[in-house]
Amino acid sequence: ATWETIGVLLFHGEFTIEVIDDFFSGPILISWRKLLPYTTDLRQRYHRETWSEWFQWLAERMMERESKSPPVPAYIGHRNWKKL
Repeated sequence: ATWETIGVLLFHGEFTIEVIDDFFSGPILISWRKLLPYTTDLRQRYHRETWSEWFQWLAERMMERESKSPPVPAYIGHRNWKKL
């Protein structure tokens, strides 16, 4: 799946933002930061503002979450987890 696809599926309620955050928040944000100049160039060159629109939307949601609550690695946040 691509970040674009995951963004659309999250928007339509097929995934929860918590699951996406647990699985992909770091890779989404790193990818967006690296690809933003390329995305901006393609949007301008081809007059297509919708290029990677859902990827941007997804990255912005992840940035909002991290601005309110910094990420905690699973190995720290769940270190006391016990199997039920």
